[in-house]
Amino acid sequence: MEGLETGDPGHVGRYRIVARLGAGGMGRVYLGRSASGRAVAVKVVRPELAEDPGFRRRFAREVEAARRVNGFFTATLVDADPDGSPPWLATAYVPGMSLEEAVRVHGAWPHRSVLALGAGLAEALEAIHGAGVIHRDLKPSNVLLAADGPRVIDFGISLAAEASALTQTGTVVGTPGFMSPEQVTGKPVGPPSDVFALGAVLAFAATGSGPFGTGSAHAVNFRAVYESPDLEQLPPGLRAAVGSCLAKNPGHRPAVAALLEQLAEAAGVGGDADVTAVLADMVWLPAPVATTVRLRSAQPQSPTPLLAPLPPPTGPTPSMTAEGPRPEPPIEVRPHQPWISRRRALTALVGATAAAGLGLTGWRIYDFLGLPEPEQRWKVKLPESGTPSAPAVADGVVYVSSNDTLYALDAATGNQNWKKSTETGSRGGDPAVADGNLYLCFDDYLHAIDAVTGEEKWKFATAEDQWAVPAAAGGVVFVSGKDQSVYALDAATGAEKWKSRHAAAKETERASLAVAGGVVYAGISDGYLAALDASTGEEKWRFRTGEPGRMYPAFAEDVVYVGSSYGNMWALDAATGGEKWKLASNNGVEALAVVSGVVYAGPYDLYAMDAATGKEKWKWAPDEGFVDSPLSVTGDVVCFSTSEGRFHALDTATGKGRWRFEAAVKDRSPSFAAYDGVVYISDTDGTVYSVTA
Repeated sequence: MEGLETGDPGHVGRYRIVARLGAGGMGRVYLGRSASGRAVAVKVVRPELAEDPGFRRRFAREVEAARRVNGFFTATLVDADPDGSPPWLATAYVPGMSLEEAVRVHGAWPHRSVLALGAGLAEALEAIHGAGVIHRDLKPSNVLLAADGPRVIDFGISLAAEASALTQTGTVVGTPGFMSPEQVTGKPVGPPSDVFALGAVLAFAATGSGPFGTGSAHAVNFRAVYESPDLEQLPPGLRAAVGSCLAKNPGHRPAVAALLEQLAEAAGVGGDADVTAVLADMVWLPAPVATTVRLRSAQPQSPTPLLAPLPPPTGPTPSMTAEGPRPEPPIEVRPHQPWISRRRALTALVGATAAAGLGLTGWRIYDFLGLPEPEQRWKVKLPESGTPSAPAVADGVVYVSSNDTLYALDAATGNQNWKKSTETGSRGGDPAVADGNLYLCFDDYLHAIDAVTGEEKWKFATAEDQWAVPAAAGGVVFVSGKDQSVYALDAATGAEKWKSRHAAAKETERASLAVAGGVVYAGISDGYLAALDASTGEEKWRFRTGEPGRMYPAFAEDVVYVGSSYGNMWALDAATGGEKWKLASNNGVEALAVVSGVVYAGPYDLYAMDAATGKEKWKWAPDEGFVDSPLSVTGDVVCFSTSEGRFHALDTATGKGRWRFEAAVKDRSPSFAAYDGVVYISDTDGTVYSVTA
């Protein structure tokens, strides 16, 4: 939950704004209250959209259509002002948790719960479509779980945003993995498109991941259009229903009414009973989810139930070994403390300093104090001394290694799920996680470890004693050795599929890897980028820079962006390696991220550039040091750490600081991973933090 900041409205229409709930594609969302105390979710449109007359007209039409939706499993539109400055709308506030959060924190759902969820969502779509509205962006984060059933939110406003966004070259509106093939390819969409999204949502609830895998937006969208969904983990009855929803041809998908009847019957709704009556009883929810929903729903007057963290642990937790659970010395887990107390203390200190007439640079101190610390959700001190690895996060679990031990921590609470001894006496490499496997380099091997149990599945050895952080896609693990050889290994067995050796590569260097769309992009230290066929290892093309520096690739929307430690940056056509644009820099480009049409590049200054043209949008210069970590974008902030041990979050639109966090620094800069609005930080003192981005 975000508190109010400078620039946030005190009132919107007749609603008093009491807290900021988050941000979305159209604008910010606030918790508001009417004079009678009624809680509503108020969405305020972004200024650049509000200035578009065409958007305002479409927004007004969509609001009027949404007013006609009157379904039990929808968050009812209660008020709106399309002509306001800025425009806004308010829906009934649902004090629960989103389906995305429920699966991320508590794991995949059992068969019966998924069927009941599907029946509720199908009834919601029936009401939405009956009012002449197409949702266009049904996804797990747009499904809220309340005590009396699910609620579909954000219906009826997607068309206005879509029409505005499509005026921008190359923009596709929607969420990869939940968009229908016709939506991805820009064809007209109707009710069958929402049915497709519903199938993907149910697959996500049942398995913990989408039916078209993970990876870049381009790769996921490609699979949604051309490849069959992965439904092997679903039981037969649910597999048939979900598979029919995910038919490529819209005409082959079931009508919502037929789907509702099928899911309701499978969920046990028969005779005179209806879906509303069945979902009114919380037994349809998985037990851990029901507990969290019940706790949040029990405090309807609190401004923080929707995004509040789970209660902190009160004692030691078991860890799994080969012999089963055994007690372990407790990891120190501390609940979050609000940043405001420290900020007030520092503000008082500055006031005292000024009164004493000390010669300090006042504006710089004020700038530092003007940035709050992020909300700390939990803090874990690992028992082993030493510098932890960078965290890896997936499926509600944080993985981090310290000295000769690998830990799996619950992402919501910091509780230890399991720990595993690596018996190396050193930190080893940074872990990576994909498709249920955790990959970690130590003791001259690449190890594949079951992400749920901590049991080793296989290990792979070569003559090299150092490895790059691996990448995984399509059931294959790609890793670069000390001599810049790229290995492709079967993710299930560890068997070598192919090896690509770059004869010109220098020893002791490792290629930087990016994998997307069936291609492995390997950044080689001798100044070239190689594009390798992910199936065979055959080189498709090679781009030479004429510089000896190491290359750092990133991929987005059919374009490969590559930076050189010697200073320049290029945008290349992913199919041919042809140059689209080049940007000269005197400081090198060793940190690179591409999100939503913007390229972020460091390290000595951080630049935000238009991905299509390379034109600078903003530039951020650190007070001291330089960017000394990968860049990660979550929500509307770009996160990174500097060589001075500070973590920064900058506004992606403006480059202005949003928060700053101090961490311990010894032999290296702290490391972090950003995931779904949360940043997990491991400092050099052996402490792992979870903070709200």
